[in-house]
Amino acid sequence: MPIKVAVSWSGGKDCMLALHRLLSQPLAFEVHALLTTYCEESGLLAIHGTPLSMIQAQARSMGIPVDLIPLPDQCSNIEYEDRLAKYFSELKSRGIDHVVFGDLFLEEIRAYREGLCCRHGMTPLFPLWKFPPEDVVPQLVAAGYRSIVCSVLAPCLNAESLGCELDHHFLASLPAGVDSAGENGEYHSLVVNGPLFQWPIEYRQQGIRQEGPYHQCEFAIT
Repeated sequence: MPIKVAVSWSGGKDCMLALHRLLSQPLAFEVHALLTTYCEESGLLAIHGTPLSMIQAQARSMGIPVDLIPLPDQCSNIEYEDRLAKYFSELKSRGIDHVVFGDLFLEEIRAYREGLCCRHGMTPLFPLWKFPPEDVVPQLVAAGYRSIVCSVLAPCLNAESLGCELDHHFLASLPAGVDSAGENGEYHSLVVNGPLFQWPIEYRQQGIRQEGPYHQCEFAIT
């Protein structure tokens, strides 16, 4: 029987590549939901700055339900884990006990996720683990996905990169020392079209906001 999974979802390239890989193995996996945490005060994803309307538009276009988990502003680890624990309990009541993450190589993040899942009877899966970072964007592009930069970490990148399409030109423009997949947080992305989408995500860029060291693109659905 296929494993029933929920996919940790930011709307960006890594989780999309993980989802694409899962759905290419229908005998092994059944994707029942995307799970997205967001700031309940702003309605935005932390660090990415992506509005919920964009995440919901992605989910509708792909025909996959999205579970939205609100978090308080300045959320503590205790509160974060408490809310995830309640969500995991709900997942298990739906017969889902596997959660998929799109992490590539950061050992401490993987260890944290494993510990959190283990404490609440969930099994984490990492379909991109040790996947070469330099191959993430090229593989997505080759598969037919279109992604844009939605958040950049200063001083690694400047705000001029916001809205840029992730392609070989973007990769070639990255300064030395910036991970090509942004795995160290240098940049974050938003996928707006691709083979899993029934229609592209139509949007406009309205400006730039700052959240701590991050510059984020302000988006609106059109």
